[in-house]
Formats: sequence, C-alpha cells, structure tokens
Amino acid sequence: MPPRRGSNIKLGVMAELKNLFEEQALKAAAAAKAKAEADERKLRAVLEEILETEERYGADLRQVHGEFLTPLREVLDGRAHIAIFSNIEQLLELHCGALNADLEPAREANVPLAKMGEAIAKAFITLLPFFKMYSVYCGAKAASSEALDEARADSRRGDEEARGVDAPGGVRSHRLPRPGSNRVGAGAARREGGRGASRGGPSRGVAVAEER
Repeated sequence: MPPRRGSNIKLGVMAELKNLFEEQALKAAAAAKAKAEADERKLRAVLEEILETEERYGADLRQVHGEFLTPLREVLDGRAHIAIFSNIEQLLELHCGALNADLEPAREANVPLAKMGEAIAKAFITLLPFFKMYSVYCGAKAASSEALDEARADSRRGDEEARGVDAPGGVRSHRLPRPGSNRVGAGAARREGGRGASRGGPSRGVAVAEER
C-alpha cells in the first residue's frame, strides 16, 4: 500500500528540520572553537608581555647598577650613596636572580599555555613576601631626590673651585677644594692627592643619574 501524501510531507519537514539543527550545531561549535582560540591567543599575549616586561625591568636594574650605582660608590660618601640608590641592589638580586630563575620554565619554546601560566603564577606567589622590598624603595623616593639634588650642587661647587672663580678686580682665586671637602668630590680628591676633583668627572655621573 503506497504511503499517504501527508506522511511524505511530514517526513520531508522532519528531514529539513534535522539538517537545519545539525547545521546550526556545526556553526555554534565552530564559533565556540574560534572564540576559544582567540581567548587563548589573548591570554598567551598577556603572559608573554609579563615575561617581556620583567626582562626589560631586569635590564634597567642591571644598567643602573653597572653604569651609576657602582661607579658613583667611589665619589659619593656612604650616606649620600644609600640615600640616592636605596635598596636597588636587593631589587636587582630579587628580579635578576630568584625571580628570573623561577620564570625560566615559562620561557621554554612551544611551552603549553597552561604550563606557562602556572610557572608565572607560581614564581610571583613564591616570591610575594620579598616584594615588600618596594615599600623601602618607594618610601625613600623623596629623600633620594633631595640627596641627588644636593650631590649635584656639591659637584658644581667642587668643579668651580677646581677651575678657580673670578674674584673682584679680575683676579683669579684658584681655590682648590680640600680633600674630602665635599661629598661628591671627596673620593677624587683623595685619589689626586688633595688637588681637587677632576673636571667633568663626578659631576657628569651625577647629572646623568638625575636625568635617568
């Protein structure tokens, strides 16, 4: 007995609905996959930025230590040196030592996203108590600026005395600083046997330190 016409229509409609639902499901799955991949790319970009920022900050600390902190230790007295640079050496050890080593697993080539995130989170959580060092550094900011300004002023006075200043009547006084007479020129004065700080030495280092 042939199927009725109404039955054929119902079967056709059901087939069309089935195809429609399957098509919608495929589109939804593709959209969800695309969103997940986009979210993964964004998260990886954020994690890579954390690593790159930490690497640049470590390079800045090494530059400050190598080009300013260490050389100026020879020309600044102890109190001025500590006031200006505070605990930068401790921060250098934290970031370029312990933290840098703990972040190495996150820097591996083709590292899975989950492993990268876990390594970064673990590194910062483990060393979290040591970041209290920044309370010391930030708290010393005002004193650091004042000490740097004073060091620059001392350096300029030392340079003027080393060159000799014009006295009334056009006579050059040719006054030289005494060894240790100012904080910036003291080390250089001792090295030159009391003849004063060399022209353009300590003053340039302090000036560059302030500009940075």
